[in-house]
Parts: sequence; structure tokens; C-alpha cells
Amino acid sequence: MESRGLIRVDLGLVFVMYLAGRFCGRFGWIAGNQGGSKMTRKYLLGVMLLFLAALLVPACGGEMPPAIEDFTGFPSADDGPGELPGGFGTLTQGVAPTEAPVLVGPTGTSSDTTPLFQWDPIAGGAYWYYIWVNDAFGGTPIKKLIREIDAGCAGGTGDCSWESTALNPGTYRFYIVGLDDAYAAGPWSTGMSFTISTAPADAPVLVAPSGYTTRTPTYQWQPITGGAYAYYVWVNDAFGGTPVKQLVLEGDAGCAGGTGTCSYVSPQLAVGNYRFYVRGQDSAGNPGPWSNGMSFSATQSGGAVATNLLPVGTSYNTPYYRWTPPAGGADEYQIWVNDGYGGTPVKQFVTQEEVGCDEGVGTCSWIGPPMAYGWYKFYIRTRESGVYGPWSTGSLFRITSTCTPGTCSTFGYNCDTPDNGCGDPIANGCGTCTNPETCGGGGTQYVCGQPATCSDNIQNQGETGIDCGGPCPACSSYLFFSEYIEGSSNNKAVEIYNTHSAAINLSICSVRIFFNGSGSPGSTIALSGTIASHGTSVLCNNSSVPALLAKCNQTSGSLTFNGDDAVQLWCDGTTSVDVIGQIGMDPGNEWGTGLTSTADNTILRNCSVTAGDPNGADAFDPSIEWTGYATDTFDYLGSHCP
Repeated sequence: MESRGLIRVDLGLVFVMYLAGRFCGRFGWIAGNQGGSKMTRKYLLGVMLLFLAALLVPACGGEMPPAIEDFTGFPSADDGPGELPGGFGTLTQGVAPTEAPVLVGPTGTSSDTTPLFQWDPIAGGAYWYYIWVNDAFGGTPIKKLIREIDAGCAGGTGDCSWESTALNPGTYRFYIVGLDDAYAAGPWSTGMSFTISTAPADAPVLVAPSGYTTRTPTYQWQPITGGAYAYYVWVNDAFGGTPVKQLVLEGDAGCAGGTGTCSYVSPQLAVGNYRFYVRGQDSAGNPGPWSNGMSFSATQSGGAVATNLLPVGTSYNTPYYRWTPPAGGADEYQIWVNDGYGGTPVKQFVTQEEVGCDEGVGTCSWIGPPMAYGWYKFYIRTRESGVYGPWSTGSLFRITSTCTPGTCSTFGYNCDTPDNGCGDPIANGCGTCTNPETCGGGGTQYVCGQPATCSDNIQNQGETGIDCGGPCPACSSYLFFSEYIEGSSNNKAVEIYNTHSAAINLSICSVRIFFNGSGSPGSTIALSGTIASHGTSVLCNNSSVPALLAKCNQTSGSLTFNGDDAVQLWCDGTTSVDVIGQIGMDPGNEWGTGLTSTADNTILRNCSVTAGDPNGADAFDPSIEWTGYATDTFDYLGSHCP
């Protein structure tokens, strides 16, 4: 490339050597005498001619493109194009282009790792085009010199193009300049940016945790089809913080190649409520879409449930509550007692120190306030830093006598028990239960010290005891819808709650759906099974996702409603018990607005609501009795406010 400049310099040296030869020959300084000066001049002239011929051979033959390795020092994309490095522009022959190429592509984002570089040729053409590509890290992965004819635009006609060598995912900016046959360069093009992204197109499907978990939960999700280079785990707490933001390589998550179940063990969390998300990304950090969120509560006990011990069966009017704490215990416990009339005579918080089971060691116990004769049901749950654990299974008991310390009751309880309680079994040989009470139906109403054993185990409305043989004409009035899910695809569910102090057989009821404002049911689903006292029963579409089906008590392919369809709980073949929506009226898309609406949302009945709305003809506004949550929220199914 620089031999022509050298030729000019070397010809000057030859001329100087010639003059020197003349001078030396004239004064006889060569060969030691003047007689040899003529021979010396001839000798020197021959040497100079040979030297000149040797110089002219490389100057006149062969191609002289600059080596790609010599192109150094080019400014970054942020600095803009500059002068060509490596000696471009030093030759004077040829005609350098006066215009810059106009770039066509690539631009935007593509998954193609060998993009096609395209540009409009310079008017009149160019002999060479030089392609320069910068990456986002200061590197220059491509510096390519290509002839115009090889780019497909000889003579400045057609579209110039060159298919790239393989590039890694990332963001790039490229420039092109035209050169003449002597490598004299024209101006650089304006830069054009493009991104190669192999980001996943799908979102991961979350598996766990949901509900209650320990303070170091294991996050699990189904891998994206075809896999991802890495997954990003994001966890929000209830206070706007993000305690976990972790990038996990696919192999480290145990689901390389998109097979198996991905998992990541969390660092220790504070006790509290959380919601987590996961997304995949490629090796350049290009992200795919976020998963749906999944909520969970981190507790010391991991959601373990306390076990009720006392009272059970019959008790005195100052019950002695006892329970086994969950492993690890809890800061506090909430004691909740329902009576047979919809009241709650006991709603008490106690600390683990107050009930004698600190750190989950020993048996917890607490003496309750005096209560009137009648039937009751007792529950217990944990509370840690304001986070509630699940409710225990309820224990049914009956207040039958007043406790007089130092005496034995007819029903076999001794008032002289530890901690002055009145709920322990017979102690110190103090009597036996010989006169079990019976009821008019002929069955045994209860056995001393045991729960009721009537054949139907149902307390009728307004009664103070169990009807051992009669029907339950008003049981359905204790039922209502406590949760409604109109989610994505076939994710449909309704939850029914029983406010009664005894179990209810659901076979007396059905769920009816009124489509698109119709006044007649288009679908009727007969219910089955028994719903426990203060328990729930969940009916789902049988094509729901596994995470929803896992929480269902009954499934049916006929449960296919949308946000503009009314849903009714119908019992005893004649009675409307509760209605979501308004029968005979089409709201368009939904009743309500935002999250608290019947389309694409989960709505929960507020705890202040104790009965359903049986009037299907009245206007329906879910914001009055319901609280809304995002699409496909399943976390609250299976339990309701006690």
C-alpha cells in the first residue's frame, strides 16, 4: 500500500548514489587509482540499475488491499464514525467516492444470528465497501472489506448486501464506507443499530410456593418450551420491597434444555406476605415475558396447623382451651369460638408465653370467659408479625353445666383440674357418666365426653340442640358464595361457604348458570358431598389448570360462565340462596369495574358478609360485598373468614 511512496524515496537514493559514483571515479577513490574510474562508474551504474529494477517489480504487479488486522483505532459507535484507520486515504490515484452509502438493514430486533447487511450503492459505484460493526462492549466483531461486485451492486446498480458471520445475541451498530480501487475512502455512512435477541417467547408457569411456606421457600416453575439460558426470579414483599432479585442459570435450576422442573432455594425471608414472578432470558440478557404472579406467606412454622385438644364434647361454662402448637411455635395465637346463632363470643389473641408453649414446646392452654349453655365450635390459628397461619380443624363442644370447684358433674368432668380449668376428663375417681341425654327423635344426642353422634348431625335453625332424627328444612340459608373465579381459558370456579355450626349435605343444592341475560338457566350442576361447619366446598371446570384443580372438591364440564352470565346457588329444589350477577339482565361484558368485576378476575366475599343475596332480580354491584384480585388468583380457595 505504501510502496509508491517508497519508490519516490528510493529513486532519490539511486540518483545520489550516481553522483557519488561520478565524484569518486573522478578523484580515483574507488579501486585505489584513477585508471579504474571508468570501470568503477560502469560498475556502479549497473548496480544502480539492478537496484531500481528490484524496486519496480513489487510496485507494478499484484493486489495491495490493506490487511484487516491493520484497521485499528476506529472510534466507538457512541463517538460516531471518524477517519479510516490503517492508512486509508494515503493514495492519490483513482477517484474516491464523494457520497456515503445509505444503510438499509439490519435494524430493529431479530433472532437471526447471521444478519444480512444491506445498503444502497453510491452513485457511480465504488470499487470496495468496508463494513464496520461495533458491539455494546467496545468490541468490533466485524471489520469486513468486500468488493462492489461481490456485494451484488456492480457499477452502482442494484442493492448491495453481505451476509454476516455468526454474532452472539446483543445490540450492535454498524457503518459502511466506499473506497476506490486505490483504497481512497469516501465519507462514512450514518450508523444503524440492531439487536439480535434469542429471548424466550413464552412465560414460565409457576408451581410453588403458594399458601403458607417456611422462611426459606423453594421457588419452582415449569421451564419454557425449548429452555432458556437463565431465569430471573423476582419476589415482592407487602411493603414495596424486593427482597429477592436473582438470576439463575438454567442448568443450576435443574431444568437444562427445558426438561424437568426448575427450582431455586430462597435466601431467608422475614415473616410476611410475598408475591413472586419468573421470566426467562437469553445469553445476552434479552428477557422473555414475566410469568403470572404467585402469592405466599412465609412463617416460622411454614403454615403448620395447631391441633385442638380441648374443649370437645361437653364442657362447663368457663371452657378450658388446649392445643398442640405447630413445630417452631408462633409469636401469637388467635382463639375463635362460634356459637349456634351466627355469633362469635370469643375472638382472643394470646402470646405464646401467656399460653405456656414458647417456641412450640409443650401444650398451649387458656381459660376462656364464661359462656351461656349451648353448642359452640372452637378454632385456633397462628399469627407472626401480622401474618396469619391457616385455621385448625374446628372442635364442636356444648356448654351443659356451671363449674363448681371441688365437685363432679353429671357428665363426668372434675373442676379440680390443673390451672383451675373445667374441661379435663374425670380425675381422681370422681364419678362416671351414667345418664347420657337423649332427644325426641330417639337417637343418642351425645355421649359424655364425646362429640355428638346423631344420625344427621345437623342443628336446625332456632334450636339449641341437635335434632337426632328430623330433617333440616332451613339448612340452605347458612350457605352462600364466598369466592368466584372467572379466569383465563377454562379456569372457572365458585366456592361455597357454610356458616352453620354443623356440617351440611350439599346434595340438596345445585349451581345454575343464566347465559347472556337469559331468565332461564342454561346449565344446572348438581352438587355433592358434605360441607363442614364453617368450611368451604369448591366447584371447578374440569378443564382448569392443575393449580386450580388441586383446590377443587367437585368438577364439572358444565361450569362455563363468562363475566356477563349470572350464577345462582339453588337449594331444596325451590329456593334461591345466593346470586352473583342479575338474572335476566345482560351487563355487556361484566358487572363491576377494574379488579372488582365478574370478568377476568377473582373476587372474594368480604368477611363482614354473613349471608347470601337470594334475590336474583335486583341490581348487582360487586364492590359492595366483594374484593377483587387479578386474573387466575387461586391462593384463597379452600378457606374463608371464620
